[in-house]
Amino acid sequence: AKLDGFCYLFKDKITSAPTEEDPDIWMPYNIGKVRSTGLDVLAGISHSGAWTYALDARYTYQSSLDMTPDSYSYGMQIPYVARHVVVLSGQVEWKGWNLSSVWQLRSGRTDGYGTLPDWNTLDLTLSKEFAVRKCGSFRLKASLYNMLDCRYETVSGYPMPGRNFIFGVDFNF
Repeated sequence: AKLDGFCYLFKDKITSAPTEEDPDIWMPYNIGKVRSTGLDVLAGISHSGAWTYALDARYTYQSSLDMTPDSYSYGMQIPYVARHVVVLSGQVEWKGWNLSSVWQLRSGRTDGYGTLPDWNTLDLTLSKEFAVRKCGSFRLKASLYNMLDCRYETVSGYPMPGRNFIFGVDFNF
């Protein structure tokens, strides 16, 4: 288990946002002063043996406020920074087979115009490692991302992919 607290004071924080004239064109802009405070909590268990497993739970609370005097967003959460992040992950391995999953939630985000909807995703990956004599190994893997097909936007007006998958091969020499 691990618990961390933090407090950062930024000066001249640069972020980007879509322009009003053309939302496809993003421009950087400056936030004069930002105070970011928060807490990270992590707890996990693991076991090694014929069956290896690991389970982790992580929570982050982050208050990142615009502290620029005379700013229109003074005292408000800066854009695109989630106030709450929860990540639950698990992994099981047996004879070179590996199954892992990650569920994550993001909430308390804004985009400078208002509150953005909360979102969560569930990702699964199945892989198998094969040894190659005198060469190393390779791993075949298949991943299913956003398994529950959650429709979300990390930035307003820019939808993220629904359910999608990828197949891959990793080589270790």
